[in-house]
Amino acid sequence: MNSWLQDNPGIFRLLHFLDWSVHHPIISLILLVFVIAILASIIKAIIRLIETASWSIIQIPLKLLLAVLQLIWLLITKVSRLIIYNVNQTAKTDSLPTLEPTDSSIIATDKQKRLAEISQRLTELKQEQEELLQEVTILVAAKPQKVNFYKDN
Repeated sequence: MNSWLQDNPGIFRLLHFLDWSVHHPIISLILLVFVIAILASIIKAIIRLIETASWSIIQIPLKLLLAVLQLIWLLITKVSRLIIYNVNQTAKTDSLPTLEPTDSSIIATDKQKRLAEISQRLTELKQEQEELLQEVTILVAAKPQKVNFYKDN
């Protein structure tokens, strides 16, 4: 034992300090109070750790249940929106009038009439555009005049 204490001088000094404190009762009492305070704080820390861990263990199933309920609610709302959208779409298609089958020659002549009307309208628009461009060039080429916005009194 003596050789072990010589190999570990830190432990030897600690034992020497404890021996000295035992022979002085006031210092012994102060050391005892410090040791009790340190042990009490260690015990409180362990209790707090156990309490936190147990609350976490209790909360995990509740959080999981909440997540599952939120997922179910999200799925229900998406499915209900999809159903409402489909119902609205079928209502719109049901309200559309059905076209009777007609002769293809009538449809072709209607298309030709419409194409002729569109062509005529495009020609008129082109002519109007050229007239407006000529007016713009005249206005731009004209000498700018000073405009007085205030009335002379």
